Amino acid sequence: MPRPIQLYRDIDFVLASSNLPDAMKERLRKDLERAVGRKFGPLPAVLGREVTPEATGLIRHTLRQVELAIGHADGHPDGEIRREARRFLRACQSVSFDEIVERGKAFRRRLKEAGRRRNERALQAGAHRHRLSERDELVQVMTVGHLVSVGRALDLCVAHWDHIGCRYHTALREGESTFHTLQRDGVPQCLIEVDVATSEVNDAEGSGGGSVPLPRRRALNILRALGATADDVAAFANVGAFSPYLGAARAVRLWSTVGRHRYMVDAFPSAAVLVVRETPHLPSRRVRERLQRWSLFKPEPTRGTQKLAKWREVSGSENSLSVGELLDLLLRDRDLAETTRRLFVG
Repeated sequence: MPRPIQLYRDIDFVLASSNLPDAMKERLRKDLERAVGRKFGPLPAVLGREVTPEATGLIRHTLRQVELAIGHADGHPDGEIRREARRFLRACQSVSFDEIVERGKAFRRRLKEAGRRRNERALQAGAHRHRLSERDELVQVMTVGHLVSVGRALDLCVAHWDHIGCRYHTALREGESTFHTLQRDGVPQCLIEVDVATSEVNDAEGSGGGSVPLPRRRALNILRALGATADDVAAFANVGAFSPYLGAARAVRLWSTVGRHRYMVDAFPSAAVLVVRETPHLPSRRVRERLQRWSLFKPEPTRGTQKLAKWREVSGSENSLSVGELLDLLLRDRDLAETTRRLFVG
């Protein structure tokens, strides 16, 4: 129910308790009376009119916006907010109270947006950064605003506020995933998502969702910096940045040549990593590296009387080898077969 408030006295009280200049108080008193009368009914000729709390709230809230503008006209750290505050105060000298109400709402929105930007900058200033080279840096994305900005720079779905993009925004807000951008000279080159629960890279995308041009050593350095693995992510699997290389165990390295292919096998106690190279006389090193086919094979547990481990290729890369090619290699190279037998036969 409305509560009895003496309208004029209430307006006087609100104005008297504000920090507005006296000239502005006098003009606003008249505007308030007219505007509240238009909004809540004609003003009575005598005191004692019942006015709803909504009317009093409107008065107090609007004057608060004017007070904020006065306080921020010279003291806000954001130059644009200082200019907005001065424009708002100049307008208050001439426009009606109704217009002051609308302009006050707009100023408050800009103030909130400036606060959000300031908070984002503060969060981003504390983000994890890892210098990879003189030009390249791995930067953690701490806010949704930064995530959207990186998405726009790379033309990725995280830039959009649709159901797909918002899934990533939610994952960042709720701590399900961390996001990192590889920057060259401050310009995003790719976006990497890491699952917090498993410490595995969920995805890594370059511009337009395309491939990430990572050399192998840099890819391994990125994974070390993230404390993550990425055995089945194409951006890392295609250059052989597999988890066995991140551990302390040392591999037994062997070379073998079958037909036109030269094989390098790094055999770890728990996994074997192979790369197939084309013949060495190809025109350039860049072409040879592009034709490398990295694969990560892991032995599956044996059962019963079975002594030889079953192999499984886990990277899922389009350039990976088949299990059949691995077995063919082992049948053709006795030394290689003996080494892997010692490592993997139970």
